[in-house]
Amino acid sequence: MSVKEDKANSLKEHNHKQAPEAEEKEAQDQLKLAKGKSDQLLSQAEKKLYALKDAAKDKISEINK
Repeated sequence: MSVKEDKANSLKEHNHKQAPEAEEKEAQDQLKLAKGKSDQLLSQAEKKLYALKDAAKDKISEINK
């Protein structure tokens, strides 16, 4: 095996070992983004829920007057 082939094979092995790590990091990054988006949507939903709850209380108070 020539030095050139040996270096090429070594580089292939190195890249092959790094690929799963890069994929895992990308998956973790996507998971963090998804969690952030999920938290944001949950917060928005909670705000809307409390606004509806307050509106319902106000409406009930009006009706009971």
